[in-house]
Amino acid sequence: IILAIVFTAMALGNVEPQLFPNYLKIGMAVCLAVGAVWYIFVYLQLNRIDVASLSPANLFSKTANIKLMMISGEVFFIVCLVIFFTLLFQSFWSYNQTGFWAMVATILFAIVYGIVYMWPQYVKLFRDLNSIKE
Repeated sequence: IILAIVFTAMALGNVEPQLFPNYLKIGMAVCLAVGAVWYIFVYLQLNRIDVASLSPANLFSKTANIKLMMISGEVFFIVCLVIFFTLLFQSFWSYNQTGFWAMVATILFAIVYGIVYMWPQYVKLFRDLNSIKE
């Protein structure tokens, strides 16, 4: 929500209109606001699950629905980011090629770091979450 407010303020204040056009700021503010509302909704759904009173099968069903909602929210956010960076790359290529290459290098570093370091941890956490231990 805070980032959505920041992007909205940037659009209203017309900060860097040539390098960072208003349609990018407004688009990012909308995507961030929708994402924040979605995560609040998922949190409220998760908060309403009473672990003590549910049967294991019902609890598994409810947590599986929460996982599906989280994944769908993340897919929406990734699509928004892809659209945002596609449009931002075009703007940077036209007005600031040093910034363009710095952004490309940073994104490539983040992708490699995510694949090498973060992905195995997420796989392990997912397997641990889905394993049934006695």
